[in-house]
Amino acid sequence: VTLKDGRRMTARDLYGLALQFHSEPGQRSLGLNNLGLLLKPGEKVTRPGSRAQLTMRDLFVEAIQLNPRNILPYLNLSGDLKAGEKVRLRDGQLLSSRELLVRAAHHAPRSPEVLTCLSEELAAGETVRLQDGRTLTARELNMEALRLDAKCGSALFALARDLPAGAEVTLPDGRSLTRRGLYLEILHCGVPAKYKDSMEMALVNLGADLKSEERIQLQDGRVAGKRELYLAAIQLNPAGYLAYSNLGNQLEPDESVQLVDGRVLTKRQLYLQAILLEPSFGDAYWRLGSELGVGESVRLPDGRVVTARDLFVETIHLNPRFALAYHSLGTTLEGKRKVTLRDGRRMTQRDLYIWAIRLDPTCAEAYCSLAEELEDGERVKLKDGRRLNAVELLLEAIHYDPDNSDAYATLGSVLNSGEEVTLKDGRTLSYLQIWTAVLNLDPTDVDAYNSVGLELESGETVTLRDGRTLTAHDLFLEAIRVDPTEAEAYLNLANELDPGEDAQLKDGRTLSRLKLCCEALDLDPSDPDGYILLAALLLEGEQQEEEEE
Repeated sequence: VTLKDGRRMTARDLYGLALQFHSEPGQRSLGLNNLGLLLKPGEKVTRPGSRAQLTMRDLFVEAIQLNPRNILPYLNLSGDLKAGEKVRLRDGQLLSSRELLVRAAHHAPRSPEVLTCLSEELAAGETVRLQDGRTLTARELNMEALRLDAKCGSALFALARDLPAGAEVTLPDGRSLTRRGLYLEILHCGVPAKYKDSMEMALVNLGADLKSEERIQLQDGRVAGKRELYLAAIQLNPAGYLAYSNLGNQLEPDESVQLVDGRVLTKRQLYLQAILLEPSFGDAYWRLGSELGVGESVRLPDGRVVTARDLFVETIHLNPRFALAYHSLGTTLEGKRKVTLRDGRRMTQRDLYIWAIRLDPTCAEAYCSLAEELEDGERVKLKDGRRLNAVELLLEAIHYDPDNSDAYATLGSVLNSGEEVTLKDGRTLSYLQIWTAVLNLDPTDVDAYNSVGLELESGETVTLRDGRTLTAHDLFLEAIRVDPTEAEAYLNLANELDPGEDAQLKDGRTLSRLKLCCEALDLDPSDPDGYILLAALLLEGEQQEEEEE
């Protein structure tokens, strides 16, 4: 803003100017706290009336010295400390984040905000002793906050976040609410502006709690699904990065969505927006990388042009314990090629898959990809000392993700027709049952249609989960319907037909055995089986002509 004397001033300048004229300690304490909120970590400002350079923390510490009963600098200083870090106050005491909040609670025992912030410091089952002698758990702190303010959004949110799915919690007013009920309560209360973040996160978490196509009725009568909830969160807080990323997860690769402010963003643009708002949000880099194809690149908000591999490396740099990022990075490598991480580690595809399993022993994708990378009969040593072959790795994948169609398909590809395998839950599956499981989980898997069809005897059928009962003939027709360029399916169908019989394809074409064979060779001219079958059909035709003569 430009003052009448011509000076152009920012909010920071104005707070500094006000501090030069404030002599009352309470007002100076508030001014220093507000000035501290305008600084970035590491940034310094000259103390009004002197040449001393003060950081954000220095300003909060000085604000506490001037007015120890002002709880705001305690809250802000606590929020700036890292785990295990302490800060020295002007009275010489060295305090942790939790100790700062306990002191704030002593000065403001009826502040719901202080109690909920203190609850964030506690692990499950842990307690804190307040200066009034009470020993409380995180849940008890949040309950006390709700007794003081029934619309305390941060307390409702903390209770919801820590509540297992399906469980209930009884509020001070006697109502018992589930996790969803607590999120809806936040939205219904129309919580005050100071709890705006809680309302935004309630929308985001409520969206994450819904199943893919599920919709829920809000207190105002509106019916909303995941998309509507994320859009509402963005409308409430356009700077909330999580809502953009979660909304991106709902879109197809080529789909776009219109925001309430009129902007139309694609899936990739939503991830880029999340990165712009929070450059340290590793999940958005990983999801953006997962959208890029081979050879594709994208420009980040900071100007860098990056590939999928670059994005996965960035994700690992931001979150070194993100198992799926190691797996995704592995999929961008081939053979013995190595990639250099930001911490200097050089890793092959196999190293990355093994590391992913070390970080998350339930990472089904890593077991599956590692199995595909092994040679026949080869075993690989995991970080826990186990040496597993491809089949054993795939059994681990299925154990941790029973709906992983890729794991079943890869298992089917390493077994031979007629073989069977025992899963970790004790069930024994035949080769046919394995490929049938693939079809039940993914009805678009062409290899599964072919494999099941080849395993069936003449006249035999298979019944799928969706109720379809199919013969080998039906299965090969389905394979062609799903992928009309699948050469093997045309050959399998040609082999299945009797002499003189034609096949009626799903697209309306009627093809003889000979034409099916020619179609297969047009699609894959390097398939020797196609030439052998075509030759057999030609000889069969010549023999038939001789018999007729």
